[in-house]
Amino acid sequence: AFQERPFFGWGPENFRQAFERNFDNRLYQDEYLGEIWFDRAHNLLVDTLVSVGVVGFGVWVILAIVFVVVITKARKRGLIGEWEAVLLSTVPLAHFLQLQTAFDTVGTYFFGVIILSYVLWLEKKTIDVQTEQAPLWLSRFFVAPVLVLVTIAGFYFGITEYGRQKALYKLFVTQNQKEQLALAEKALSRPNFEALRLSSASMIKGLLEQMATEQIGPNFTQNALEQLSAYEKHFENYLSYYVDDYRVRMNYTHLLLIKTVLGENRLADAKKILQESYPLSQENPLTYALAALAELYGGKIKEAKAKINEGIALNPEIEFSQQVLAHIEKQEKQFPVINVMKLENL
Repeated sequence: AFQERPFFGWGPENFRQAFERNFDNRLYQDEYLGEIWFDRAHNLLVDTLVSVGVVGFGVWVILAIVFVVVITKARKRGLIGEWEAVLLSTVPLAHFLQLQTAFDTVGTYFFGVIILSYVLWLEKKTIDVQTEQAPLWLSRFFVAPVLVLVTIAGFYFGITEYGRQKALYKLFVTQNQKEQLALAEKALSRPNFEALRLSSASMIKGLLEQMATEQIGPNFTQNALEQLSAYEKHFENYLSYYVDDYRVRMNYTHLLLIKTVLGENRLADAKKILQESYPLSQENPLTYALAALAELYGGKIKEAKAKINEGIALNPEIEFSQQVLAHIEKQEKQFPVINVMKLENL
């Protein structure tokens, strides 16, 4: 991923896209503990180079050097003591070493802001040149409105996001379908990958479990399709913003296949999404697995086996691909009765 975009990287918070484009299918093998998907590198150096490239990494290095220089000047001028200077000077190195097996979180960002604010204050104290300050009324004229706008905007977005997160939580503990749909509408009002993936996967899992027990009411299919259609709208909205998001495409395809099983034929749409998704994660057997299941649910056993064998050819050691093949072969023996294969962590 770094070699593809070495100078400016893939962009901040885009490690997941870089990871999917350069997917290593050995992650499906048991010896890698089943950890398949990563949205961060769990290594500060790798994460920075992939996200913002050499240029971004260089900026961080320069910032660390300036940080130490300011601390040194502050110590020489008696603004801070010897031990405080030593302690502050080790912060960049300590931060770097700490995140060799982790990544920045809200806590580390908060700590960083506090330390940098303090160092900026020290840097101001080390400047000898007295600059002419603007009149107090002029400062108030510009600063006060800005502070008010920032406060209002922060409050609005904070309350809005809190409402979405609260709705997402209640979505997982509410059993009433109408309430679930209303909560999903609020929780997914802003495109959010994890919220969409987790809530839709939970809903599909619940539907499949109900189907497996055969304890379903007369309106089960209609209600299930209504729920799936509601989430389909959210998937389409997400993809209108992030058209090349591989994992969202896979989860959306899975949803369309479940709709097909329930009687609303969406195989053409599912196959179109899959066909466009191969270049987005070329070494990933998941695309082939879903394509094979699409053929299976369409009653084309031969085509299903051919498609999953293409996925197995990528890496014969992957148990997941073998499980899909075994499922298809089992359905071949009981055809035309076809059971749905339960998929998780897409």
